[in-house]
Amino acid sequence: MNGDVAEAAIRSVAKLHAYFWGNEKANAAVAAGLAQQGTYWYLDTRPDEYDSMSNRGLSGKLKKVAYAIDEALKEHKFQTICHGDLKACNMSLSSNPSYVTFVDFQYLGKACPAKDLAYLFCCGMDVDGDFMERQERGYLQLYIDELSLNNVGRDKKFPLPTLEDLKEALDLAYCDLFRWMLGWGIWGNSFLQERVERLLSDGTVEKLCQ
Repeated sequence: MNGDVAEAAIRSVAKLHAYFWGNEKANAAVAAGLAQQGTYWYLDTRPDEYDSMSNRGLSGKLKKVAYAIDEALKEHKFQTICHGDLKACNMSLSSNPSYVTFVDFQYLGKACPAKDLAYLFCCGMDVDGDFMERQERGYLQLYIDELSLNNVGRDKKFPLPTLEDLKEALDLAYCDLFRWMLGWGIWGNSFLQERVERLLSDGTVEKLCQ
């Protein structure tokens, strides 16, 4: 997935997130029957993969902070209902070319919205690492713009995220996703491992988990 289809996917996930934006709406959706934790790689449901991670090298560094990352995402100020499995085969083109239609909602549940974005960028898009480094800010701004179009930010209790807010949340979500991949098997775009290595080595993860 790339180009116009990638942008349509970003708009569509923003529209989904906007509908449930904030703890109040997300918790109401959970009370109505959606999962208390969305996605399928969250740490509470992946103890075997966590235990299989090496205690050395990059894996060891990430293993040491995995629970802190998980907690930071659970307690993050931005919460919504996430799709939880935004790969290309779970999307279809819609009659409106600006959006796609999602299918397969088995992992739908409450989570930090950056978890959906991390998975979409790493496992749903057919681009290389250099492209993502150049395009990521544009993709995030497109996401924010779509949130705004769908009324996120009108309630002062649940403000529209800034680009920097979203970037920080995405950094945590990248690390969380890569933690699961290290225990299960790595695939997707090549930039993820390099990104996580940098976030761990430059102190970003430690800062964001404080």
